[in-house]
Amino acid sequence: MEYSVADLIVSVLAEFGVKRVYGVPGDSINPLVEAIRKSPSVRFIQVRHEEGGALAASFEAKHTGTLAAALGTSGPGSVHLLNGLYNAKLEHAPVIALTGQVRSDTIGFDSPQEVDLLKLFDDVSIFNRQIINPASAQRMVTLACRTSLLGKGVSHLVLPVDVLRSKVEVNEKVQADLPHVEYVFDVKKAEEVINASSKPVILIGGGARGASHMLDEFAERIGAPIVYSLNGKGVLPETDPKVMGGLGLLGAKPSSIALGGADLLIMLGSSFPFTEFLPKGIPTIQVDIEPANLGKRMGVELSIVSTV
Repeated sequence: MEYSVADLIVSVLAEFGVKRVYGVPGDSINPLVEAIRKSPSVRFIQVRHEEGGALAASFEAKHTGTLAAALGTSGPGSVHLLNGLYNAKLEHAPVIALTGQVRSDTIGFDSPQEVDLLKLFDDVSIFNRQIINPASAQRMVTLACRTSLLGKGVSHLVLPVDVLRSKVEVNEKVQADLPHVEYVFDVKKAEEVINASSKPVILIGGGARGASHMLDEFAERIGAPIVYSLNGKGVLPETDPKVMGGLGLLGAKPSSIALGGADLLIMLGSSFPFTEFLPKGIPTIQVDIEPANLGKRMGVELSIVSTV
């Protein structure tokens, strides 16, 4: 069946569960906006500024765990996305950024609103590509969506306006199923360290989202108060007597008191950056899905690569 590349992109986004695309229309991205208008399952949310659209996508992705999308037209429209996308990058939110570009035959000739978007978005993205050939569009968008969801970060696609309008035959099924990842580790060492402590404290970050019930049971079982980084706020209610509050420059006094008397720190889904607020000279267990975050800012006795 023949589709425009713009229609094809929207159909792939729908297969990956995207419900909304945030952005501002513009000449080079309008074929995609029109494709969204015709879609029965994906809505276009027009915002006042592209930065707000990218932030909205980041917040949606963080709080739902699903893929969210933002778009901008060529030149300044795409540049404006960056602040919001850095929020997604730093908070590990799966967001796909779709940026319009001038016609492919005019790229490199200093056309009006032409910006080197691949270079500009390189730092914020874990996937950063331009669709050049309409025949590869479905696979490219599929790979962008999968990378963003599996890597929990920003994928970016540059979309020249003539490519968006191009027609393409589609016979392949979108591979939207993600591989199931299992984390295998020996919990005996963690049990030994926890059982040897009498005053453990749990520090949670954004990686603890979605684990509220298990976290509550775990804290009750080992008799540990809970403090949180800014990204961990709201994982458990403030009314829970175990929750001491935030930690750091905007932290609460009960959190500092709890950590001051701790003999074990258990960090769950956080690579807390303000190490001056953490206790010194006590063992630390750190659990994080990203291996590079383990021991990133301080030494830890036990590192576990896993979801919380």
